[in-house]
Amino acid sequence: MMWRIAFLCLLQSSLVSSLSVFTLYGSEKVKFGYILSFYLSSRGEMQCFYEDLKINSTIKVTLSAIDSNQHEVHLRISSPSGDFSEWKHGINNVHFDATAQEAGVYEFCGTAKVGYSNLRMNLQLLAYLSSDIEQIAYKRHEQQSVHQVIRDKLNMLVTKIYRMVFDQRQQAEITLKDEMMQISNGNYVYYFSLLQILIIVSVGVVQTVVIRRFFNVDGKRIRI
Repeated sequence: MMWRIAFLCLLQSSLVSSLSVFTLYGSEKVKFGYILSFYLSSRGEMQCFYEDLKINSTIKVTLSAIDSNQHEVHLRISSPSGDFSEWKHGINNVHFDATAQEAGVYEFCGTAKVGYSNLRMNLQLLAYLSSDIEQIAYKRHEQQSVHQVIRDKLNMLVTKIYRMVFDQRQQAEITLKDEMMQISNGNYVYYFSLLQILIIVSVGVVQTVVIRRFFNVDGKRIRI
């Protein structure tokens, strides 16, 4: 049976949404990681998430800003004991690859330089143990190259994730253009109305002055 990727939505809230990534092989299921979507404000806050990993697990983390503007993004990864803690920095996205040197709960924190509005961020975490995948693969494909199957499916998974991020960025750019057009149209209507009011007031003042002069009686010119 062919491999297939199942994206299961586990958490949906106003602040953080989580999409867990599994691979299904027959009745067997292996978790690869998850995709987290959250918002950062201009207060300089940092969002942290935690994942329990086995020793020698492969870790692939990407932090992305879902916006058409340029943002400084920062990613911190810390081991359970705290012996390992490293920052990664980038513009709009930053990537980190590593192998878990100890078992336990790892901390993944993301922050960014945000302007006046909230900034949507995506944290993509892939963490897997190759031996777990190989055990499942050997049960079904003893005659096939297990390593090649794993590489092909991992590449397919990464491609799907990046395609999702690209679609989100495209949607953000379209939304931003619509907002800018609405602001521009609003400014045009405002200034046009202001100019129209000024013209009406000016014409009224001129008409009043002309009429008053027309009916004004000069006493010096009156002759009896």
